[in-house]
Amino acid sequence: MSGGFPDPLGLGSGLSLLLAIFGELVCSLALVVGVLSRLVLLPMIFTMCVAFFMAHGGSMAEGELAFVYLVVFVLLFFAGPGRFSVDGWLAKKLGGQAAN
Repeated sequence: MSGGFPDPLGLGSGLSLLLAIFGELVCSLALVVGVLSRLVLLPMIFTMCVAFFMAHGGSMAEGELAFVYLVVFVLLFFAGPGRFSVDGWLAKKLGGQAAN
């Protein structure tokens, strides 16, 4: 599949595919678990920006799903992980120890 994968950034099809897999699979799994939530959202936002603006030319007719994901990822970035995430648990644990 790497031979036919789009190369919008000029990095090569294979590397573009690896970066897309990292942004869409590895970062998504980390987000679901709640580990480093805001940090893993950055590659996801970048991937959807590339998909919407470069691969689909910013067209809502072709890239509507990429745009929806982009908006959701940006909103999640600003909202933060929440208290039931691993990040929230770590913040509570570290915050409680720092106060003692």
